[in-house]
Amino acid sequence: KILRERDELRDGDPKFQASVLMRLRDEIGGIVVSPKGEPGERPVSTARLEALTGTLREIAAATVLDMGCGRGEFAIAAAASGAKVCAIDADSRAIDALYRKVTESHARITPLVVDLADPSPAIGFLNRDRASFLDRSFAEVALIMDRWPELLEGFGVGLHEVATLLSRLCTRFLIVEFTDGPTI
Repeated sequence: KILRERDELRDGDPKFQASVLMRLRDEIGGIVVSPKGEPGERPVSTARLEALTGTLREIAAATVLDMGCGRGEFAIAAAASGAKVCAIDADSRAIDALYRKVTESHARITPLVVDLADPSPAIGFLNRDRASFLDRSFAEVALIMDRWPELLEGFGVGLHEVATLLSRLCTRFLIVEFTDGPTI
């Protein structure tokens, strides 16, 4: 299975976390297609999209958070599985392109420009008008499809801190796709 309960990533030992992620990578190795090209320009194979859609249907995911969604291929596949999707990326051009697709297709996707390394804070009087992105965002399933190495490098923090963030954002499952990148 592609899935791991989020509690497995909460242990404070970075070696344990790395071993969990390595096991996960080994399990999904049969369906991962190593991407080529620049971020946001990576090809997405039909097999990858079908594998994700099938998995999300199998677990009956009602809500999905796609982190680093790029042009939204995985967000669209998640919505096709019946889930309500929040798709986030720091690249406003990618989110704009996804917004146009969603507007035309009426898919159940909310595209947002969010930089997880610097998410929006709470605002308003006593910070009560709107909670921070991290406090108002959660989903049953969080996706990091082919962006794991970039996530680690972009944050400039260790695996433990990234795992802590990810565990805050999903309530049931974290789906991580490993591709060519730095060794964890």
